[in-house]
Amino acid sequence: MTDRRRFLTGSLAVAGLGAVARPALAQVFQGGTAPITNPVQIGLMGPFTGSDRGLGEQMANGVRQALDNANQGASIFQRAVQFRTYDDLDDIGVAQQVAQFAAGDGISAAIGHLRSDTTEFALQTYYQNRLPLIVPTTTADEATGKNYDIVFRLPTNDTLEGRMDALDAANTLKVTAAVVVSQAASYGPAVASGFLQEFNSVKGATATQVLVDLEKPDWSAAAAAIAAHSPQLVYFAGMSQRLGPLLEVLRAAGYKGLFSASQGFWNQTTMEHYAKPAQGLVASTSMPPLALAPQVRFDLDAYQARYGALTPVAAFSYAAAQIVAQAVRNTGGGSRSALRAAIAQGAFNTIVGTFRFTPQGDPLEPNLFFYELREGRWIYRRAARNTGFLIK
Repeated sequence: MTDRRRFLTGSLAVAGLGAVARPALAQVFQGGTAPITNPVQIGLMGPFTGSDRGLGEQMANGVRQALDNANQGASIFQRAVQFRTYDDLDDIGVAQQVAQFAAGDGISAAIGHLRSDTTEFALQTYYQNRLPLIVPTTTADEATGKNYDIVFRLPTNDTLEGRMDALDAANTLKVTAAVVVSQAASYGPAVASGFLQEFNSVKGATATQVLVDLEKPDWSAAAAAIAAHSPQLVYFAGMSQRLGPLLEVLRAAGYKGLFSASQGFWNQTTMEHYAKPAQGLVASTSMPPLALAPQVRFDLDAYQARYGALTPVAAFSYAAAQIVAQAVRNTGGGSRSALRAAIAQGAFNTIVGTFRFTPQGDPLEPNLFFYELREGRWIYRRAARNTGFLIK
């Protein structure tokens, strides 16, 4: 069994913390707050009904707030931007139908989908219709792996996350011996591969891998296999919902070394269920600590006053809408070709940082932010790349 539903996994940690405003229903026109003439129309693809409706609402809240802000600041000579929601039900078949419908529905760009499988399944439809797609939450390498020139992804991809985590382990934690733990799930193998490749390229550093069975994990056997390598660091490339029990087994077996993990551990599950054995664990994520970004303080306060906590899903959806709005302003129009070119060539300041894109559609300057678990709380420690966005 493989889990094809991965996305910005840290967002699961706060999925229920934000106040939810009016729901975004399927294919409903969403207006701005100011009188608008001849607006550019964009689409938001996500789950707006069903069990993941709350996450779809977070996407819609982020996009709505970003566009309201952009439209309020637009002059009478600039075209505003409005969005429509398209409900993919978190289903790959529906996602393709949604993409086909949206491509013929007069929109100039799209934002979505929430997860990797729905995004990947619909990509060819967007490409064939030359409809620019901003991917706000999917970390799967496959989202940009086909080199479609209409796709622009915001979070750092899985393989690169593993590589950047390896450099942090070697250069900041000063580790020379590591074991990478992963499973044969959709999220984890690419992260593990990136970590192993990068860490083993560091002079004097050695990393090995321990695979844990996905269906019938044997935690004692995994702990014994890890101990056989005498690691200074155990790195978890996967989800804490699946691999978390190994934290307790390792500590009970006497392991006293360091723990670090990919974004699949930066969540509420780790905080609530594994706070004691995971004490000191450092996890990476694409989500910056916005309280340390003074230039977005006004936007952050405005969002929180309207909706409550700004979750990672909402934040990256907000950023995606900001990119489209800035591209519309830069081009003065709303054609698909003009927006695609503007996004591909531009630099965009957003609520989660500045973005430029590679020809493949990934961030030109990807970044990760490292948080340490202390006393059941995630405490921000450092960024992989100092861009000036944060004051620390």
